[in-house]
Amino acid sequence: MSSEVKLLTAYTGEARKIKEADDKALLIWVANGKPYFKKHYWFRGLAPAWNRIQELKDGTIQWEEFEQIYRDRLETDGTALYQIEMLVSILTNEHAWYDKVYLVCYEKDDTHCHRRILKEVLDARLETALQIDG
Repeated sequence: MSSEVKLLTAYTGEARKIKEADDKALLIWVANGKPYFKKHYWFRGLAPAWNRIQELKDGTIQWEEFEQIYRDRLETDGTALYQIEMLVSILTNEHAWYDKVYLVCYEKDDTHCHRRILKEVLDARLETALQIDG
């Protein structure tokens, strides 16, 4: 990854402010619902399955199980794998016009949000990509 590009997370309320204040920020929408802002990428394949979100909210599954299910999906689902590789390409673009890339969804706190998990997965992929390229 270019030393200039940072991978961050944000929720929708922050994303609106970021987009207004920082024209060098790239927003990546990773939720099921339609994005609230323009000039973004929508990677719906990286959103967790809606039924899993409902199971988490109603207590049918706990966070640890949700996290494992989501991680497994990121490693096995063809669309998710393709979109992860697209993000790695975006993040390693040496000629990028952006200096920050935000993974965005609805959850305000990313402690128990899939975008934190996705960021961890992407950080690991980026480290591997840099070792191969570097």
